[in-house]
Amino acid sequence: MCDLAHTPNRHSGNDNIPGRSGIFALQYLIDKHLQEGNSVVNLDFMNAKLCALLLMLTLCGFSNIKPVGRSSSSGTLLVELANFRNNRGKVCVSLFNQKDAFPKSTEKAVRISYATIIGFKSFVFFENLPAGEYAVSALHDENDNKKMDTNILGIPKEGVGASNDAKGHLGPPRYQDAKFIFNGSKQTIHIDITYI
Repeated sequence: MCDLAHTPNRHSGNDNIPGRSGIFALQYLIDKHLQEGNSVVNLDFMNAKLCALLLMLTLCGFSNIKPVGRSSSSGTLLVELANFRNNRGKVCVSLFNQKDAFPKSTEKAVRISYATIIGFKSFVFFENLPAGEYAVSALHDENDNKKMDTNILGIPKEGVGASNDAKGHLGPPRYQDAKFIFNGSKQTIHIDITYI
């Protein structure tokens, strides 16, 4: 523990550190101490200065500084899927954050997860997910061939679904209809699988 009151005063007076704070102030004090002809930095002097600096940083909210480039919050998104017509195959759930990718360009999906179906229901967890805007698409891949099977008109033969239970009109659902805001903590969305 730092005891500033009982630190020997081997450094005279107040240090005037114009325009400097934090680590720069500490470096300035070390440089000044060495320029005064002291070849060795006195540990008592440096301990006192370091304790003062740490106290100042703590009082100024240093602990609230977040690393650059990291999201301020992330959490777990639970996707509940229901209304499967059978338990065969798997469900492919794709998470998007781009309008132009949703729902077909799974190579542009933020995350993709495959899950088993039990009792005509399934669950998918997306963990450590940053807060933000997303849309989810789901495919009941009944024959487990990792692709959507369609008829000659391009209509899906297998079950599909989207967040907000968004439906398409003469095509897939729109990102605008399926998008939602993930709050960055714990959130659950529900999707009913439909068969055309």
